[in-house]
Amino acid sequence: MTSSSITYASVRAELDHPIETIWARIAAFGGLEDWAEGISACSVEGAGVGAVRTVVRGGSSVRERLEAIDPIGHMLRYQILPPHRLPAEAVHGNVLLRALGDGRTELVWRSDARDFTVAPEVIGARIEAFYAASIEGLKRVLAAG
Repeated sequence: MTSSSITYASVRAELDHPIETIWARIAAFGGLEDWAEGISACSVEGAGVGAVRTVVRGGSSVRERLEAIDPIGHMLRYQILPPHRLPAEAVHGNVLLRALGDGRTELVWRSDARDFTVAPEVIGARIEAFYAASIEGLKRVLAAG
């Protein structure tokens, strides 16, 4: 079955740090274990668009390919490569930063996919919880300097 991609998870947060400080962490495609919830390892093969990171969380791993990175627009997009355990196809993650002024930044992390084998809300709730906890981890790392 082919269907349109839909956004199934989206988390928005405001961080009390300048956009460039946050971008440095987000753009470090292989640096997730420093701040993302439960990530025990993250390694990268290649550089720039097309690079593939292997993320280890809870004893299992997933491979993600960097599809787009825009240092001017502060946007990063990646695809979760099959095989994976997510009940959907063409799974993508997107991170977008926007300067709010006064050294604050808005971070939006969302995921889209198609051909779900469960209700998108089921997987969405789990992914949103991961994103929210990871953003809290990012805040802690940034506060520590």
